[in-house]
Amino acid sequence: MYNTILLAVALQNWTEFSTHAKAAREAAISLAKGTDQRLHFLTVYDYDRIVTPAMLEEQKQLISKDDIEEYMAEEQQKMSRYLSPIEEAGIQVERIVKFGNPREEIAKTAREIGADLIVMGAHSKRDISNTPLGGTAESVTGKAPCQVLLVSAHRL
Repeated sequence: MYNTILLAVALQNWTEFSTHAKAAREAAISLAKGTDQRLHFLTVYDYDRIVTPAMLEEQKQLISKDDIEEYMAEEQQKMSRYLSPIEEAGIQVERIVKFGNPREEIAKTAREIGADLIVMGAHSKRDISNTPLGGTAESVTGKAPCQVLLVSAHRL
């Protein structure tokens, strides 16, 4: 069985969670129940996507430190909403937030925590155009120091 599970989910670009993110969460809950009831959760933010052109246009000025702090507070609330079903299942969650390229940071974090398994959605996008894997999922499977469970959301 797996002792150290890393659930990696992209939350940054979504106001609602993708079906793949939900499916990955359900798989992680099932797997974590067979361990010491602890799960590592990772989301990676890309600075370039925090300060979007839409934000700049809306404010007609440069984004301030306060704007970034407000954005990150909103992201923390989103993360809490996403993780609540895991915590309600009695599983302790260690939250990990990193900045950078998710394709690099997921594998790096798995190495740092000694993960036995990475759980992630096969895609982060809602509409999939007949591709077997999303770009991040494909990259992580090639770089991961452990097994990777890619979860599809076809039946959610």
